[in-house]
Amino acid sequence: MKLKKLCKRLLKKEPGNSLKLKQLKVLIDEHSSGVFHNMSKKDSITYLKRKLEGSDTFCLDGKQVSLTLRSG
Repeated sequence: MKLKKLCKRLLKKEPGNSLKLKQLKVLIDEHSSGVFHNMSKKDSITYLKRKLEGSDTFCLDGKQVSLTLRSG
């Protein structure tokens, strides 16, 4: 499963559609062990943050990640 799709699915399960970056990383590790293999904890969080920052689907506020509200 692709990283952004997995993040979206995991965030939809959370109250407020929001999680801290570290909590999201832990959930990703539980659901898909191959995503961050051969990466340190710091590198994997940096990689995750970079991926999510480049997307319109996610909103990063400091260490908090949430789904962007869409109107329409």
